[in-house]
Amino acid sequence: MAEIGIPQHVLGHVLNHATGHASGVSAIYNRYGYRREKADALAAWSRALAEIIGMGEDNVVSLKKGA
Repeated sequence: MAEIGIPQHVLGHVLNHATGHASGVSAIYNRYGYRREKADALAAWSRALAEIIGMGEDNVVSLKKGA
């Protein structure tokens, strides 16, 4: 994810790792969950994986309910 430009602190939150987290007073008062940043990072990772395995957006198949 770092290779596609995801900032290290966001990557740490996505992986739920302590590395890169704030410490001391910042760790106590910064209760922001980074939900939007994590969602954006995972969406970017999804697109990157699709490119890696050769499944760009043009290969998406819609399925009908009951089919």
